[in-house]
Amino acid sequence: MTRKATLLACLLDYRIRFPDEATSVDRAIAAFQGSADPFSRRNLPGHVTASGIVLNVENGGIAAGQGQGDAAQVLLVWHAPTARWLQPGGHVEGDETPDQSALREVMEETGFRCGLHAWHRDPVVPIDVDIHRIPANPSKHEPEHWHCDLRFVLVPEGPAGTPLDAHAMVWRPLADIDAPGLSRIRDKLRRMV
Repeated sequence: MTRKATLLACLLDYRIRFPDEATSVDRAIAAFQGSADPFSRRNLPGHVTASGIVLNVENGGIAAGQGQGDAAQVLLVWHAPTARWLQPGGHVEGDETPDQSALREVMEETGFRCGLHAWHRDPVVPIDVDIHRIPANPSKHEPEHWHCDLRFVLVPEGPAGTPLDAHAMVWRPLADIDAPGLSRIRDKLRRMV
């Protein structure tokens, strides 16, 4: 199966698990069906990105399986272009799958080597799909476009190493997350337990 076919199957599986999001996911599926390479940054009007929702397992939250959803903490990094705290993530590179991309991006941006949370079964379906607009960036010669961000729940496998990218980081209680895309993830994580 090609990467594109695997992506489309993943989005269809996601749509079955989260039927309330079918309308937006259907738009992405339709756009990617007609696309040569939905993972390419040059794929316009939009392409696939991936990010990691890193949960703190030491406080007895969801990741530790204790059933205390709001006790969990989420790792956020400062995203200077938008002046916001966001989950680490970025573009899918080379032949990576989206989950591999999320793991790599988290390692590069935070220094944490992580594994996928047990919620992710085979096939790997993200916990969330967020489709959002990216403003034009003249310095990168990029027009306005959209990202279809596949988000995966990750668990650190040890202490943080040295990140490759310099980002400020903060652990925030899951209960305090109120950004629209992240609050949707918060609600899904609460239902995981």
